[in-house]
Amino acid sequence: MTPIAFETMALELDHFERIAVVRNAAWPDHPLAAAELLYDAGVLRQKKDLRCALAVDDGVDVAALWLVHDGRAEHWSVDVMVRPEARTSAVGSALIDEAERMLSDVEVRSLTVTFHDRLLPALNCLADRSFTQVVSEPISILDMRRYEPESFVADEHTELRVETLEALTSDPGWRRTLYEMRLEIDPDQSPDEPFIAQDFETFVARRLGNPLFRAENWLIALDGETWAGLTGIASTTATTGHAQVCFTGVRRPWRRRGLARALKVQVLRQLKERGFRAVVTENADSNPLVSLNARLGFVSGGCWLIWRRGDIHA
Repeated sequence: MTPIAFETMALELDHFERIAVVRNAAWPDHPLAAAELLYDAGVLRQKKDLRCALAVDDGVDVAALWLVHDGRAEHWSVDVMVRPEARTSAVGSALIDEAERMLSDVEVRSLTVTFHDRLLPALNCLADRSFTQVVSEPISILDMRRYEPESFVADEHTELRVETLEALTSDPGWRRTLYEMRLEIDPDQSPDEPFIAQDFETFVARRLGNPLFRAENWLIALDGETWAGLTGIASTTATTGHAQVCFTGVRRPWRRRGLARALKVQVLRQLKERGFRAVVTENADSNPLVSLNARLGFVSGGCWLIWRRGDIHA
């Protein structure tokens, strides 16, 4: 058996075209273009140590590794992507071996591995290497061809109005307002994981400068002039008709009043009208939006698993 070879990937489009092929084969429900991946990598590289590699078996790119220093001393995370035909324990062990080799020049107090649950059989080596599962994040998929918006009447919020973010960008301070609202909402999205706040400049560059970001794709609920909640989609340039509801959140004073449901129903209605065929969303297992998605007709698309070795609080 020929040993699996690894190639270090540079921040170049031709390299990321190869990564995109592996990534989209590993998770075809929401494909991304190489330019989108490259942009995100470039922003990360400006602030953090980022290392990427491809696994090559008999001349074929079969898997990819994406290692990021998460901003805290000696804490690293790695995303693992493997083509379906290569999901074997031999490939899984080789990937973890390579991740550890790529970090051999730095001190690592904790290593977090994120992967789709389809890869769990291939990564059965994690438990033997002292990793433990810490988070399960369900993926939900909605077939828009079967979704009937008329079946879901949004709750009435007569005291609130909903605007697209695009309509609010005439205010020169809209970026700061959005950033401050996300700082308030984001820590509650995945309470089982430590929250690491981005600085304002990184938020603007990575989120608002991303090729997937379109202000017209975001809805903001306003109570007077106060931003109370939001939801947004990321349509992809890699394929037509697929979208991801990448965020739905409500500030604490307006929670438990049906506002998240109302926002999501409204954005799904718009996606249906625009001809999208499928919508994907992800939430931490403990997030109430998981049950809301099920009531709206989303079905399980598996889940993201997070395994960790070491103390992330050290």
